[in-house]
Amino acid sequence: MGNSLMHTCLYCLLKLFVGICFLSSIVSSQCLEHQRSVLLQIKQELSIDPQFVTDSKLLSWTPTKNCCLWDGVTCDLQTGYVVGLDLSDSSITSGINGSTSIFSLHHLQYLSIAGNELYSSPFPSGFSRLSSLTHLNLSWSGFFGQVPAEISFLRKLVSLDLSSYPFGLEEPVTLQNPDIETVVENLTRLRVLHLDGIDLSMAESRLWAVLSTKLPNLRVLGLSNCNLAGVLHPSLLQLEQLTDLQLSGNNFSSRVPDFLAKFSSLKTLHLSYCGLYGIFPNSLFLMRTLRSLDVSYNSNLIGTLPAEFPSGSRLEVINLSGTMFMGNLPHSIVNLVFLQDLEISQCSFSGSIPSSFENLTELRYLDFGRNNFSGPVPSLALSEKITGLIFSHNHFSGFIPLSYANGLNYLEVLDLRNNSLKGMIPPDLFTKPLLRSLDLSQNQLNGQLKEFQNASSSLLREMYLSENELQGPIPVSIFKIRGLNVLGLSSNQFNGTINFEMIKDTNELTTLDLSGNNFSFEVSGVNSTLFSHIGKLGLGSCNLKEIPGFLTNLMNLFHLDLSNNKIKGEIPKWIWKLGNENLVYLNLSNNMLSGFDKPIPNLSPGNLVVLDLHSNLLQGPFLMPSHSIIHLDYSHNQFSSSLPSRIFENLTYASFVSLSSTIPQQLTTLTFLSVLKLSQNLLVGEIPQGNQFGTFTSAAFEGNTGLCGPPLTKTCSHALPPMEPNADSGNGTWGIDWNYYWIGFGCGGGMGLNIGFVAGTVAINIFVKGRGRGRRRRFHTYIHQ
Repeated sequence: MGNSLMHTCLYCLLKLFVGICFLSSIVSSQCLEHQRSVLLQIKQELSIDPQFVTDSKLLSWTPTKNCCLWDGVTCDLQTGYVVGLDLSDSSITSGINGSTSIFSLHHLQYLSIAGNELYSSPFPSGFSRLSSLTHLNLSWSGFFGQVPAEISFLRKLVSLDLSSYPFGLEEPVTLQNPDIETVVENLTRLRVLHLDGIDLSMAESRLWAVLSTKLPNLRVLGLSNCNLAGVLHPSLLQLEQLTDLQLSGNNFSSRVPDFLAKFSSLKTLHLSYCGLYGIFPNSLFLMRTLRSLDVSYNSNLIGTLPAEFPSGSRLEVINLSGTMFMGNLPHSIVNLVFLQDLEISQCSFSGSIPSSFENLTELRYLDFGRNNFSGPVPSLALSEKITGLIFSHNHFSGFIPLSYANGLNYLEVLDLRNNSLKGMIPPDLFTKPLLRSLDLSQNQLNGQLKEFQNASSSLLREMYLSENELQGPIPVSIFKIRGLNVLGLSSNQFNGTINFEMIKDTNELTTLDLSGNNFSFEVSGVNSTLFSHIGKLGLGSCNLKEIPGFLTNLMNLFHLDLSNNKIKGEIPKWIWKLGNENLVYLNLSNNMLSGFDKPIPNLSPGNLVVLDLHSNLLQGPFLMPSHSIIHLDYSHNQFSSSLPSRIFENLTYASFVSLSSTIPQQLTTLTFLSVLKLSQNLLVGEIPQGNQFGTFTSAAFEGNTGLCGPPLTKTCSHALPPMEPNADSGNGTWGIDWNYYWIGFGCGGGMGLNIGFVAGTVAINIFVKGRGRGRRRRFHTYIHQ
């Protein structure tokens, strides 16, 4: 009987297989000739970005193949008509307009042109000819201009995605004439609507009422980056079937409404970057249906995690990063058995990670960075699916869990920087099968790194071990990691001899920082082709006695640090041409350099942003800085005490003076000056007047007994004669001593500059108010003595 049953099953399986093959042959035979012709005409009309032509779906569109089997083409099994056309992510640059043959496929039910490069193409007309469409996806396609009114005639649509790049990044997509109310008037079957990136501010007053009354079947609503403001209206509750609500990137500037917890089917709620404030309602965490919650980067949103997560929670994603959430992780977090992604960086969480956290087996990604967590780092030995662990900038202590090295085989990113971890680094970390980024910098890790096996098979791209207490020679194994892109080993206690031939196998290395160790280097006869990809090179505090000659051929170099060495002699003129004259950062401070190789270079046309030459033995005239300079330090040298007046022509973004005689009149020409401090120096003479100088208070000049004139109460006994140009310079010079310089810089409107001189020290801070809704951007650059 058993054999009979087996034969019967085999016979059924054989019939099923024959049936499938027969069905396949039927589909193959149903490629209609006129449909094939239309598709080939579409292929001829479309232009593909030549960089990606080999990846195009259209490569399979050849006359010798059944058109129903072409990539992106779906045919009706019975009629053979093309009912689905997926041209998404095909690198299409042009060829879709009102006369495109796409609109000749009258039986189309599904059409996607998403993710293409049609940046110079307005929306085409002709959609009304596709009356059978149920799914239309034009998102991120590059189309611009007014959404065509014809879309409102597609009464069978159940899914419409017109998402665009946020306004201001590309040519905008508009919904004004017709407006959103007109477009959706007849689309009563819509279940999915995405209008992300379209400016809907003009329709805001009636938007929520239109959506809730015109689209009763809506389940997915995406209105991210739509320039919406005000508050969410309770009329949204009329959308009883809503499962996904995505409103990130708007400017509601309101509290999180409690009524959101009343949606009975809501699975996704995304409200990041919305200007939300106040106390976050914990009832949202307790929603039985919710799977993804993202309220990140609402910097004034306050909250704590609920003390008791319900046992039936379906939450898979929680993102609270960049908010004011605080407190401890509750033990009840173990109830989130489906949790995959927990991002709570840049908050105020504290305490240790509860032991129950170790039982969350579905975790994929954790970001706890920039909080106040303490205690040991969780081992997560049971979370075998995890791909990313970020515990940086906390107060974790203890050792790196062995499970990170011996388990967690799907781990791609491990970031433990800036904690208080100690002990040795498990060597198996370097050869985890999928690990691409490893950051253990700014800890107290010690001991000697051991050699490890199979380095050539490692996928590591970034390795940061700086600012620890690591000792001994660098393992040769590290330089066998072929794909290594960034290697940071600075500020440790490494020693031994570095032969740059060691790096010959790391031919993709772009950043190498060996600064602040106890190395000795073999720099003569180095093959510069070994460094062909290097863009950032740190050799500070490396006991160098000369500027390595192999640097001359580094065509990609933009950042070079040779500070705190024992380099003597003149700065060679070829150094200013490094990186094919695209050098941005050069630090030669704290050496014994005595001058400049002749002729003295003029750096004005260059791209240098940071030039630090302080604490050397430099003599002679000052270098003319580049127009792009932000941070310039010539202090503690033996320059002549004259500064070319024309140097101020290059101070569009920076200033760098420390004075021991008079304040130069040229400072009054820096009209972006908003804050000035010249206190506690040895300045003499009359304070210049004009422009912003008239707005500074006496506090900016206090501690200089030789100064006089407004805003000080001390009057000048007589008018000081104007300073005469120095005879050594045809353009004139001014008596100025250079000293320590610091600057912060940002771009945009509302620029300010802060210069401070304290006991011969200059401090400069440029800030801006960024364009955009209340955002303030600030950049700082520091040089430490």
